[in-house]
Amino acid sequence: MFCPNCGKQISDNSKFCGFCGAVMTPPAAPVVEQPVAMPVVEQSVAAPVEAAPVVEQSVAAPVEAVPVVEQPVAAPVVEQPVAMPVTEQPTMAAPMPQSAAPNYQQPAAPMQSQPQQMYQQPVYQQPMAAPMQQQPQSNASPFSPVPPAEEKKKKGKAGLIVAIVVLLLVLAGGGVFVFMRMNSPAKKIAAAFAANDIDTVVELYEKVGDKEMDEVVSQAREYAEKLTEGYLDGTGEQDYKTVSNTLSKLQGSVLSGDRELAGWISTIESVEDSRSAFKLAESYKEAGSYVEALGEYAKVIKEDELNYAQAQQAIEETRNLYREAVIQEAKVYEESGNYTEAYEIYEEALTILEGDEQILSAISESKKVLYGTWSMDVDISEVLNQEMGDEFAGFDGKLVVTLKFDFNEDGTFKMYADSDALKESFAGWMDSFVAFSVNIMYEEFEEMGLSKEEADELVQSAYSCTMEEYIRLVMESSLDIDAMVAEMETKGIWETKGDKLYMSDGSEIDVNRFDIFEVSGDTLTLSLPEGATDDSNIPGLSYPYSLHKVN
Repeated sequence: MFCPNCGKQISDNSKFCGFCGAVMTPPAAPVVEQPVAMPVVEQSVAAPVEAAPVVEQSVAAPVEAVPVVEQPVAAPVVEQPVAMPVTEQPTMAAPMPQSAAPNYQQPAAPMQSQPQQMYQQPVYQQPMAAPMQQQPQSNASPFSPVPPAEEKKKKGKAGLIVAIVVLLLVLAGGGVFVFMRMNSPAKKIAAAFAANDIDTVVELYEKVGDKEMDEVVSQAREYAEKLTEGYLDGTGEQDYKTVSNTLSKLQGSVLSGDRELAGWISTIESVEDSRSAFKLAESYKEAGSYVEALGEYAKVIKEDELNYAQAQQAIEETRNLYREAVIQEAKVYEESGNYTEAYEIYEEALTILEGDEQILSAISESKKVLYGTWSMDVDISEVLNQEMGDEFAGFDGKLVVTLKFDFNEDGTFKMYADSDALKESFAGWMDSFVAFSVNIMYEEFEEMGLSKEEADELVQSAYSCTMEEYIRLVMESSLDIDAMVAEMETKGIWETKGDKLYMSDGSEIDVNRFDIFEVSGDTLTLSLPEGATDDSNIPGLSYPYSLHKVN
């Protein structure tokens, strides 16, 4: 059946509505036509009473009194409780002796529903009837309108009526407040929270009155907080999906607009993402994908009480594993002379392990192949001979400049000519040049008609020296070896990136100007990058440069 108050469907045997608490009034029994003076036998509310044959009388017809005929005294009529249907009865006429008054049917009074109260019809004592003739005794009352077979049934129903009447009397006497309190939506909501039945909480929340609202809100906040804490510290039995759905339902009903609840929801969402990241990081680490693992470990937040401490420890372990793998791989490339590949590995590692001292140290180690002094010989004879003119076309003297490069660990370099080697080379070149020049002078004097001896005498008289000494003095006065050495000296900064060697005589490196270097044993080879042009100003020097380790 359906509750007439709230409309919810309830059991047909329910005495109270489980949703709104309204008392279900049992259906009234049909009005039974009874004789005016007949004593009423206790009857069940639901069972109709069979009345003795009656003669219908018109309501308006007056009842004429019948003289009482004296009869032998009968047994006294026992007073019996009268159970009346819950209806208003018209005032009964004065009782008359049954033997004297004719039966007639009383009109039924309109039935009026009176919820939560039932009244018992006052019991009237039947006045002693006139003497009647003695009747034979039997188990049934001589005046009972109900057959003896139905008495047990009536007595059982009478007990139910008494129980209902007692309950109503208790409620009417002040127990109704206790009853309604025990069945209030707040109490039912508390029970629903205890059973984790949030759907019932949301349904009953709509029926909560203003007086109980604070209590229900307090219950909801306490439940939501406990649920959140259980999820965060891992002591709760409900998983993320259940916790999230529950908090969302509370946010949409009991705790609508609650900022703290909104914070809890946001927190568990972040923690769930954190826990997913930790699981993914662990799988990456196990597979050797250390960069990906570090990225996922970094997503684990402090609010993730189950994984944060483990994630921090795992980050350090993964960094060490990644560093070792990087250095090992780069060393393989360095040993094969592939410095570019090695450097790129180091550079990528520094984007992950920013400022890592071991990676920086490994890069410095790779630069050690250039530390020290390297030298190369530059033959400038051809360039110098071209500048002397056509008359020296047949001169083949050798002038070699030994250039040296010092690559220092502090990132500075110095390029210079070996002064001693240059002076030695220049002395040999000078001997060749003087000898070649003397012959040219003799040829010129011969064209003037002077012999070799006459030419020597002329030079001796003019300069007080021989022809050979004259030419040597002229060359030495025009060439300053120390000045040449000083001009060739260059200082600056250097660095390498892979197989790229950057050198600058200023304070900054030009990333667009570099040489490609390769080290093989004690030999350093410098080459131009692909597509670059040689713009060096060193006479007799052209790419590729080949340098040898000095120390």
